[in-house]
Amino acid sequence: MQNLFVYGTLLFPELVYALTQKSYKSTPALLKDYQVTEIFDEDIARSYPALTPMLGAEAKGKLLFDVDEKALGILDSYEGDEYEKITINLPVDGANYQAITYAWIGTGDEKLKGDWNPKEFESNHLSYYLNEVVPEVLEEYQILHRRRND
Repeated sequence: MQNLFVYGTLLFPELVYALTQKSYKSTPALLKDYQVTEIFDEDIARSYPALTPMLGAEAKGKLLFDVDEKALGILDSYEGDEYEKITINLPVDGANYQAITYAWIGTGDEKLKGDWNPKEFESNHLSYYLNEVVPEVLEEYQILHRRRND
């Protein structure tokens, strides 16, 4: 079990639950020296953000406690190959937690600029993610999991 810092689409508990079939205890958290930005392909913003290092910045998010390995495997499939899992130390309410998070590595063709807006995601994209993206991710995860066990 590991703690997981989330900052983008996984801020929405209903999305985490749809992916993992679990609810996790969480608390608000700030990751220092990182920023959460919009990702643009030419002039079109993607619906999900990037987490990148930026000295002096703060990434607002949540710390999810005790995420199990199966759920992390599903979340790895969800995040895809544009992100890498990194280990961070996160001070929360006077305690220091070790956690993992998904940091942006991208493809190099996109541009990062401006703050990502969770309210815009909730209004315009959350339903699509719940109804379309989650089933695709779970199917992909099942296929990969079966291949590993064959």
